[in-house]
Amino acid sequence: MQTEQQTELTLFRKTKGQVEARDAEQLLKLLSDGMLRTRKQIANSLSWDERAVRDAAEHSAGQIARAPGIPGYTLTRLLTVEKWQATYGNALRSVIRKLEAQLQQQQRVVYGNKPT
Repeated sequence: MQTEQQTELTLFRKTKGQVEARDAEQLLKLLSDGMLRTRKQIANSLSWDERAVRDAAEHSAGQIARAPGIPGYTLTRLLTVEKWQATYGNALRSVIRKLEAQLQQQQRVVYGNKPT
């Protein structure tokens, strides 16, 4: 059972679907010190739900670097080209290849091996 204080925190925590443009700005400001932060660290700092952190990063128009397999968020502009390519670029390309293969497999099943 939740205490009154826990209920108040829940009411004010930002959750998925409540993300707005200004939230991306808050996240950009938090990350402006150049530190790599996990989703959990950001959520605790901003009193957000962890999914809201991901949503805010997605609303940043590429200004916040994140990718599957990389434990944290940072500002894209603070990365060197080499660092971005070796980490975020490679991770994102890997996901794209896996999703493309999955799409093709499902299309074969749906269309019965007919060309799409």
